[in-house]
Amino acid sequence: MKKTFLNHATLSSYINRTSISGGDYSSFPMIVQKYFEYIFPETFEQIFFAKLTHSGEFRTSATQPWFPIKGMYYYLGDSPAFYWEGKIKPLPILTIKARDFYYKGIGEVRIRLNSIIPMGTSRGSECNSASLLRYLSEMPLIPTAFLTLQNITWKEIDSSSAQIIIRDKDLEEKGIFTFNDKGEIIKFETEQRARGVKKGFSMDRWGGYFSNYKEFNG
Repeated sequence: MKKTFLNHATLSSYINRTSISGGDYSSFPMIVQKYFEYIFPETFEQIFFAKLTHSGEFRTSATQPWFPIKGMYYYLGDSPAFYWEGKIKPLPILTIKARDFYYKGIGEVRIRLNSIIPMGTSRGSECNSASLLRYLSEMPLIPTAFLTLQNITWKEIDSSSAQIIIRDKDLEEKGIFTFNDKGEIIKFETEQRARGVKKGFSMDRWGGYFSNYKEFNG
């Protein structure tokens, strides 16, 4: 899957490389217009592919300890898709590797111990929906996708928040972005996202936060 994903990214970037002229965002809710005016210059290139590294701490539940984690993200910007690899080291001799992806309506999560011993695989309709929601929540990391992806709909909620709906294949997912006074997105939240448990899935409220905005390629 990783090879397929990277081939798609390379081909799209080569064939479709274009510049976007900003300025007319009048079809969007007011707070979304403010966000676009804040983050985009007058002319900018569409992001077809992005590669991000990250580190932090991870735990499997609220009762478990935190462990260090490092990961690598690959995003597509011309269609809703991502590929992620991560490593957790609960002990010096143990490494838990995880691989998640969403591509063309299909999501999957796979976990292995020391790259060999299977610890779990998640796939199916719940995983597809949860993975598309994950991409939706992380779109501020590749913001030109807000302008170029097909089947994105915004609905104003109030002066500091807006609902976003994304459709891909036979899936439809939605969430709410919250903005600060500058126009920055500071939070994403959805009422229901599937979470794997011992006996199937649990539908939980879910979200994340954004901060520390920086300029890239400016």
